[in-house]
Amino acid sequence: MRSAEKKVSVVIPALDEENGIRHTISSIPESELRELGYELEILVVDGNSTDSTREIAARMGAKVLI
Repeated sequence: MRSAEKKVSVVIPALDEENGIRHTISSIPESELRELGYELEILVVDGNSTDSTREIAARMGAKVLI
């Protein structure tokens, strides 16, 4: 099985989470998953935040869905 066939998607719902989104994304064991051969995808589903939740998540490598 090729590593591209093994994928983990982490879906994080968010609304005005600028104070917690860094911690949430940082708590995902990215290096461990990659060592096991998984491709990691982090999706932040934003509920129209009025703070910097989307920007922070994007800077941390998450794909942000609005």
